[in-house]
Amino acid sequence: MKGIVTLNYDNGHEIAYASRGKNPNTGKAQDASILTRWAQNDAFKDGEVPILHFHGDLSDPKQMILTSSDYDRFYSQGLPETVLAQLWRSHRLLAVGFGFSDPFLTRIAEGTLRSLPSNTRHFALIGQDRGDSISSLQRRIFAKKYKLTPVFYEVRENDHSDLVAILNALQLVPIGSLQTD
Repeated sequence: MKGIVTLNYDNGHEIAYASRGKNPNTGKAQDASILTRWAQNDAFKDGEVPILHFHGDLSDPKQMILTSSDYDRFYSQGLPETVLAQLWRSHRLLAVGFGFSDPFLTRIAEGTLRSLPSNTRHFALIGQDRGDSISSLQRRIFAKKYKLTPVFYEVRENDHSDLVAILNALQLVPIGSLQTD
């Protein structure tokens, strides 16, 4: 894993790293120098996996992206879109817990991926309400729009324990065995 981009405002990733005796390399997308390092792939050279809080974090509530005005102001700067486009274009991504309903993020992903070859290169673990069926059309839409293979898991009354089971199983998979190229 090269890095983590999170839309969450909490420090759960940092706590997980600290519990393993690691010092997390954390930054916020509201800092132009940090975003520039991500855009230039320099953020991955520091040793520890970098964690980027894309919409801010609880340590600085004034800079958190919460309202539509915040979103408009943040994404009008250009650099956030550049970084996201670079990630979609140049890296193999695993989206966890992202429902593909954020119009700012999905617009960037769709626009970036539209010109790339049609093969899938990314993966997503997507919660699906209990009893909802997944059609082959839904899978094809994800493959075409986002160049990804969706893995749906069942959510029962806000219980995401099936996601935890998938993540635990992924820990057992040897590095490199998930390559699809």
